[in-house]
Amino acid sequence: MLAGLGQYNDVRTQLNYVQLAYEQIRACGRKAWWALPAKGDSEGVFSKCIQGPLESFSDFVARLTQAVRRQIQHEIAGDILIQQLAYENANDDCKKCLMPLRKGSTITEMIRACQNVGSGTFQANLLAAAITVKNKRCYNCGKTGHFRKECRQLRRTQGGAPGKGANIPPREPINTDPTSLCPRCQKGYHWASRCKSRFHKNGQPLNQDTGYGQPRGNGQRGHPQPCK
Repeated sequence: MLAGLGQYNDVRTQLNYVQLAYEQIRACGRKAWWALPAKGDSEGVFSKCIQGPLESFSDFVARLTQAVRRQIQHEIAGDILIQQLAYENANDDCKKCLMPLRKGSTITEMIRACQNVGSGTFQANLLAAAITVKNKRCYNCGKTGHFRKECRQLRRTQGGAPGKGANIPPREPINTDPTSLCPRCQKGYHWASRCKSRFHKNGQPLNQDTGYGQPRGNGQRGHPQPCK
């Protein structure tokens, strides 16, 4: 029936159509196919098509594509919408895999990136990463569960600006001793903030207001040079 009625109902006449007519017939057939509702499914809004926590990404994309094609007749606009909703409506695990590929990636690349989500290997890698972070100790505050670059105390100390606070000594971890000599006096294994020495190991006096680093003043100057 899609090929013609009346005088165009004859098969021999249909074989002599121009190429453009066949393209139009094919497009009409595809639109009619996508418009057919699935058995037992009610018509829904494609924006509410969300991937389930245990649903594979390929099944979710197939379901999303079917919902979009039924309501969006423009093929290019439908492709753009499918690619956008495939990321926005994906579950949390798939979003982590899709984040590096979101810009300029095709649906095939997105499906390939999420093909291992939900497998035993994927779950084991997530568990190993969580255990590693949980047991790691921050070198800034001494607490476990995060790294130094994620430390909130470090951001407050530096004021959120790069380079600011670079001369501030690092905070000592809780209930731990340093593994190197004190940077203030170079005489013992204690933190610079707790250093009570009045003299450097080379005999130079240390100013009491110098909480970290070497003493101020002429103690750091070299010998005076004669005038030339």
